[in-house]
Amino acid sequence: MVKILALSPFDGLSEFAYNLLQSILETIYTGTYTGCESLFNGMFNSLNNKMGELSGNLTQSPQAWNVTAFGVAENVAKNACIPIAGVVITFVFCWELIHLMQESNQMHNIKPDTILIKLITLAVCLLVCSKSFEIVMGFYEIGSFATKKVSQSTNNKEIGEDLKLEDFIEKKESDFSFWDVLKICMDFLALGVSRLTIMVCGVIIHVRVLLWFIELLIYSSVAPIPFATFGNKDWSQMGMNYVRKMLAVCFEGFFMLLIFAMYGGVLTGAYLQQGDFFESILMIIGGSFAFVMLLYKAGSISASIFNAH
Repeated sequence: MVKILALSPFDGLSEFAYNLLQSILETIYTGTYTGCESLFNGMFNSLNNKMGELSGNLTQSPQAWNVTAFGVAENVAKNACIPIAGVVITFVFCWELIHLMQESNQMHNIKPDTILIKLITLAVCLLVCSKSFEIVMGFYEIGSFATKKVSQSTNNKEIGEDLKLEDFIEKKESDFSFWDVLKICMDFLALGVSRLTIMVCGVIIHVRVLLWFIELLIYSSVAPIPFATFGNKDWSQMGMNYVRKMLAVCFEGFFMLLIFAMYGGVLTGAYLQQGDFFESILMIIGGSFAFVMLLYKAGSISASIFNAH
């Protein structure tokens, strides 16, 4: 009787079904885990590529960034704004002469050196206005120098270059269950969302840098007009505000690269802790949104430091 039960065909069928189910689960698990490895490695490659691209864009000159746009800004400054600046200088100089007459008893107390100083001031203002576009590009060179120093200080090591998926998700070799397959599928979905988030951040980085260069060239193209106000004490505040604003705009690249380096450091720190996998994924997604918000605040941060408005 015992031998008959041992040879029951249901035992063989149960073992066959179990082996078949294990084979199916193993195939799904192995394929999904391979996809997780691809997403994990590609995610960091994308992040490092964007960091290198951002560093390259922010350290190049506006002319190297786009020759056509740079030429348009330069032509506007020289052909449209310099004549307007000449009108402003003439008005300011006449304003100075009127005040001089009022303060000197109808020119009876005017000394020759006073007239000479006014003429020298006029000549210097004309010279500064004629070279205003080049002066503003000099401001950019100062900001570019600072940006290059940040780039050299933060690009020594790529994010996640020594990390592997096995550090966070243990790969099973046998005895698979439905929960194991469900968990690896959830991990795959989480990694996909993280990679998509970083890709969106890459697009936003590109747009932000594009807007920054355009803003820089727009401000640079009208440089002769505010520079024309330096000849008068009352009007010179306009020129000083412009100078502070230009310095703030030129240093936006410095702050954007610094923010990006900080973002990379936060992600590296999150992964080096090797804590909960989903907690690390949430750190990536949350850090990405925080990074985007800070990236668009780089202008206000720079403006507050240079007291520009």
